[in-house]
Amino acid sequence: MSLNKNIFINNITLFFLLTFSFFINYYYGFRALTPLDDFLNFNCGYRILSGDIPFKDYYSITGPVLCITQNFFYKIFGVNWLSFVAHASVLNVILCWVFYFYLKKMDTPYYLIIILCLGISILGYPNNGVPGVDHHGWILSICSLLFFYLGLLKKNRKILILSPIFIFLSFLIKQVPSSYFFILIIFLYFYYGIENKEFYSIKLLSLISIGCILLLILLLRIYEINLYTFIEQYIYLSLDLGSNRFDIFNFEFLKEKLSKIYFLIFLIIPLIVNYFYFLKKFRKNIDKNITLNFIISLALIIISYIYELHTNNSAMSFVVLPIVVFLIYQLQSNLKNNNFLNYIYSFLIFYSWLRLAQNNFLFAIFEFIIFLLIIFLFFIKRKKIFFTQSLLIIYFIFSTFFYFQTSVASRKYKDIDKNLKYFSFDGKEINKKFKNLDWRTSYNLSKDDEIKEYLFRLDLLKKLDDNFIFITDYQIYNNTLDLKDYSPVKYWHTNVSYPDKDSKFRLRFETFFKKKIIKNNIKYLIIDNKASVFEESIEDYDFLNNCSFKINDFHNNNILMYRIDNFCIKAYKL
Repeated sequence: MSLNKNIFINNITLFFLLTFSFFINYYYGFRALTPLDDFLNFNCGYRILSGDIPFKDYYSITGPVLCITQNFFYKIFGVNWLSFVAHASVLNVILCWVFYFYLKKMDTPYYLIIILCLGISILGYPNNGVPGVDHHGWILSICSLLFFYLGLLKKNRKILILSPIFIFLSFLIKQVPSSYFFILIIFLYFYYGIENKEFYSIKLLSLISIGCILLLILLLRIYEINLYTFIEQYIYLSLDLGSNRFDIFNFEFLKEKLSKIYFLIFLIIPLIVNYFYFLKKFRKNIDKNITLNFIISLALIIISYIYELHTNNSAMSFVVLPIVVFLIYQLQSNLKNNNFLNYIYSFLIFYSWLRLAQNNFLFAIFEFIIFLLIIFLFFIKRKKIFFTQSLLIIYFIFSTFFYFQTSVASRKYKDIDKNLKYFSFDGKEINKKFKNLDWRTSYNLSKDDEIKEYLFRLDLLKKLDDNFIFITDYQIYNNTLDLKDYSPVKYWHTNVSYPDKDSKFRLRFETFFKKKIIKNNIKYLIIDNKASVFEESIEDYDFLNNCSFKINDFHNNNILMYRIDNFCIKAYKL
């Protein structure tokens, strides 16, 4: 009877956690949007649905898995924002479930499982709310690491083989952070193997890894994607385009990136203190698992910081905070109460509360009341609250509150000005596909301006009698009109999503662009001058500049339209 009761409670708890993880993301997925980032992923699923093949039909320096998955959601729920948000919400559920599974297998106290799973659900996908390659990449990489570590410690092949599959999927979403996690997993595997004089399931892991590579090659052949084309776009080009992000290195830059994830970085202090005490207490007989915990924790913090250095987005790598906290919790469970650590945690708790108070005083008061309730509960149960493990958990709760308020609830990842809430309106005013979407963008346009510009562009495209390519941040017109998208790129971000005129890969791109126009009989090129990261003009493409002419000049609507002479394009030699 007791066993059945425990199973029932476990199932109810898991159901609650997974439901929470789905709906917290579902809620924030409808709160604001970033036109460039969100619409490119919204549209890429539509392009797959309409028959386009990444790398073959358009340049893509990010992987196809997210777009292919979004295509399936569109098939089930239709091409709309609900399908889009549901996709991200399912990923948040997967993250929560994998972490829950990991914690259960590691015999974690029940209350801690609930706290940590709630934390990772809050810090995971709700930061963005809709599918994005960075969030997808982080979640699948984290799952791969957790499966690997758990499978290795528990000697469970079924769990272990999930690791290469998840890291493979993560890599086919985005090259980083999957590459960082892959290096970490390889290092851990060989370190563990050398220390234990046994490379556990190396044949099986090798077969699964080789199988993933062969599957990729097979799919490329089936969809007639040239292997070199894939390697050039996904490896060479992404390395070439991404290298400029490390060009500006100075103290202010490093400090600014560091400040994004302060409350993750701060955990280096208790991590090192704990390991120092282990070395002092056990000397050379220190447990290998303790060393692995230390390495993984430190590596996750370093990976997070490196990732923040080369991304232009707001912070999101604090998603690993619950994992690092748990690994430190495990380290501390092997040591007695440590007064030095107690002082450190107390200071960090106060600092996190102070930072929150500076950002939102009312929310900080609410957090303080919760803290008083925790003290009261500890008091009536006659437990010490100023105990190392207790303070670590309280620090996690406080830092999670901080990131929730300053990043998730404030929609910081969307670059939204919280003082301009009056620009918000229901997306159904634009189109029924966006029903219930709180249409608020970083461009800070009023409702009237947004609708006016959308309708003008929509009417313009409806009147065209031939195929067109539209360079814009708002990649919603083709899927709204149910028209095929003939753009040669996934999105127009100069020297990021495609090579600029100074790149050594530019000639191949222009050749591809030219063939795209000829094959699909493109007659119009339309440029939205408000495209935020398109930093070129038609003059930067000689074959377009010489084989097209401007037919309209909509200065008041920031639109340039060109008529393309296809005979000239065919005859033009690059």
